[in-house]
Amino acid sequence: MEAALRKARAAPTREGVTIFIHGGVHRLAEPMVFTPEDSGASAEKPFTIAAFGKETPVLSGGARLAGWKQIQPGLWQADARAQLGSNWHFRSLFINGRAPSGPAHR
Repeated sequence: MEAALRKARAAPTREGVTIFIHGGVHRLAEPMVFTPEDSGASAEKPFTIAAFGKETPVLSGGARLAGWKQIQPGLWQADARAQLGSNWHFRSLFINGRAPSGPAHR
C-alpha cells in the first residue's frame, strides 16, 4: 500500500489518480497519513482509493499473535508484550476474523 501511495504521489498528472486495492487483508506497518496534496488535481479529478471490482479489501493496522498455549479446556494464552512490546494497546481482539465472546474478550 505504501508503495502505491508513493507512486501515485509522484505521478506528474493533472488527471485524477485512483489506487485499486484487491480483496484480502492488507496489513499496514504504520498509519497511512494523508496531506492536502493527496486531495487530487481538483474536485472533478480526485485522488481515490477504491476496491478493485467487487472485491472486499481490508486495511488492517492489527498484529497477529503467535505462540498460543492452552491453559485449560477452552482457555488460551499468548504473551502479547513479548511479541509486540509494552507500548501496544489493544482495542479489540479477533479470533479467525471474528470477535470472541466470553472470557477471551476481557
